[in-house]
Amino acid sequence: MLMEEINETSLEKEACCSEEKHGEKKMAPQRFWTLVAGLLVVIFLLAAGAGTAAVYTLPVSDPLVRRLTTVFPYPIALVGKEAIRFHDLYMHWDAASRSLAQEREGNPQEDLPDVSPEELLDVLVQQLVLRQLAQTYGLSVSSVEVTTFLEPVIADSGSDEAFWNNVHDRLGWDKETFIRQVAEPFVLGQKTEEAVKKDSQRQAPFRQEAEAALARIRRGEDFEVVASQVNKTGEVAGSGEDFVSADVLPAEIASAAAALEKGAVSDVVETADAFFVLRLIDRGDPAAAPTYRLEALVVEKVGLNQVMSDELSKARIRKWLKT
Repeated sequence: MLMEEINETSLEKEACCSEEKHGEKKMAPQRFWTLVAGLLVVIFLLAAGAGTAAVYTLPVSDPLVRRLTTVFPYPIALVGKEAIRFHDLYMHWDAASRSLAQEREGNPQEDLPDVSPEELLDVLVQQLVLRQLAQTYGLSVSSVEVTTFLEPVIADSGSDEAFWNNVHDRLGWDKETFIRQVAEPFVLGQKTEEAVKKDSQRQAPFRQEAEAALARIRRGEDFEVVASQVNKTGEVAGSGEDFVSADVLPAEIASAAAALEKGAVSDVVETADAFFVLRLIDRGDPAAAPTYRLEALVVEKVGLNQVMSDELSKARIRKWLKT
């Protein structure tokens, strides 16, 4: 019995040792591939680090930078938290260079400057700031609005096909790229301009300026003196002009003029582009279509250009352009 137990114990130990050795043999390949994977990660990180260093230290014109940024979406600028990619710059640079080459071929006598990547990047930054401003007004661009914008341009080309062929020949862009990069920003700019002009909060200081000028006139100051001080031209708008038909006046101006007595001064009149104070010098033959001789004090509204300048100065913009 004792010998049998000893033999059984020996067999169990041998079996156990055999399983442990077998397990070690199975673990060896797993450890090997884990090590290989780790090495690959290290190599990738080193390569990515070297690529990043090249992208941000070599000039943007270097072919290596172009190749690397084609594979990896490196940012060339940040506006707030939104990125502009190297790819975006290269797309515009290639299009502008292609167009410039054709201009030089057609006008060899003109000394046309080279395309500036700095200026192109500034344009991309402005487009992004415009989109951000438009978002504050809840604006977007529909395909119908793009079509309406493009209709007269395409008509000048003779046909839809001729226009898009010209776009491709000139810029190397397809229809979708042109719409995204040119048409939509243009329409968005128009809509944002309108929104800015209707923004009572932004326009409040300019309305207040017109109201302050009106208060001076009503206190007895000479209309022409006040108007010449307020108007950007330094002159009284409408002074010395002949009768003007109501049909050619903005509707708000025509309506205010119709309500004035000869020599009277209006309240502040708001149009799409400015705040006016009017003085009726004379009105035309009452039997004919309404005509007026008017003088005007004009305070122009702040426009998109000034607002964009303010937004750009406030925006947190970082650029990594090497030339």
